[in-house]
Amino acid sequence: MPSDRRRAFADHESMGFIYNAAMSVIIALKSSVWKIVQHASATVSPAPLSLSDMQILEDDAWISRVWTYQELVNSRATYFTTPVSEEHPDVQVVVEATQFFDCIGHSLSRYKRDNHVSDGTTVSTFPNLNVLEDTLLDVTLSGYLERPALAIFSNISMRTFDAKYPQNRLLACIGALTKEASWGPPSSSLDELAEKIMCICEAKGDYSFIFTADSRSEERGKTWRPNPSCVEARNGPTHLVPVINWYIHSDPFGETQRGRHDEHGFWLENMVPLTIAETLLADAQGELDRFLWGFTDPVNPKLTSKGLFGKDDKKEEGNAALVRFLKQIGFSGCCEPLVCETGLFFSQRDLWKMEEVELFAAKNVIYYWGAPGLARWKECPGGQARYCAGVFVGLVKKDLAQPLLLN
Repeated sequence: MPSDRRRAFADHESMGFIYNAAMSVIIALKSSVWKIVQHASATVSPAPLSLSDMQILEDDAWISRVWTYQELVNSRATYFTTPVSEEHPDVQVVVEATQFFDCIGHSLSRYKRDNHVSDGTTVSTFPNLNVLEDTLLDVTLSGYLERPALAIFSNISMRTFDAKYPQNRLLACIGALTKEASWGPPSSSLDELAEKIMCICEAKGDYSFIFTADSRSEERGKTWRPNPSCVEARNGPTHLVPVINWYIHSDPFGETQRGRHDEHGFWLENMVPLTIAETLLADAQGELDRFLWGFTDPVNPKLTSKGLFGKDDKKEEGNAALVRFLKQIGFSGCCEPLVCETGLFFSQRDLWKMEEVELFAAKNVIYYWGAPGLARWKECPGGQARYCAGVFVGLVKKDLAQPLLLN
């Protein structure tokens, strides 16, 4: 690799340290976006953005690039400005970012309400603004809570990067994961960067990287661990890409997926075993319908809750709508779910012909409609245990959580 490229990669690995050490970060926006930001920040309670303004922001490169995430979450204070104009060369206006951030969430909520659309439709219409809204929530929490690695991977995986330099996605992850300076020899290959990220996470006790779409290690005792050098051919990024890209909630607040080693092997903490069944339990089916389609209280019709899909969305045969939504947010695995008593498990691998299949859902890193999960199986009776990630859509019975020995 040319020396200037190597220096650039080393600098990028230290960007988390640079942004965190700075007293403030000032981001210069092009004039069309700046006018929207300035207007949204002009009053104490800004009105929601117009549809045309939301579209301008949606199409702006700064909103969607991979470096935006670490610029925002690592900085102590963020400000926006625009290059000095020829018309007013002596005027340089700077606005604090908080009100603009609030305006984004307010605008998306109003768009959903006024247009009677669901989360799925809104994500499809404004994917970049939804990612920005997730980033802004992380900005709010980053001062006093650690972010699960999976949340960082998910946000960055939905962003754009130069296809000629795929390392930039993982370098942005490193910048968001650590505030330590890294001025040594850079790790330039995707495999090396992915391994470095997993080591950083393991040192923190954060094993949420296990819920990525990567193939697993062949090393005995580590077949649960993603193997950066064994990547299946897929479109788009491949290393440490979450099984889906969706906002991660922590339960308890600020927690992540913990793991530990002892004389017996490696334990993944707080995993909920899922029971494979022919059909869902009746109460679980009702809860799944609430997650997907929302509900109206029959006693109080004014009490409603939106689901992933809206009332105007067509209920399709089987799981067609759900599968389309999962693909929309990055799922690339088997689209035929395994039915469990309390929901549906979509595995990264096709497990229908495998032996001794076991399924687990995470308790501490969750989606509001389910959780990332892990599948374990044997390819032949008595064979070595194999693993892959999955997505569980349904009711996670957290009281059943227990440590899971991965062997």
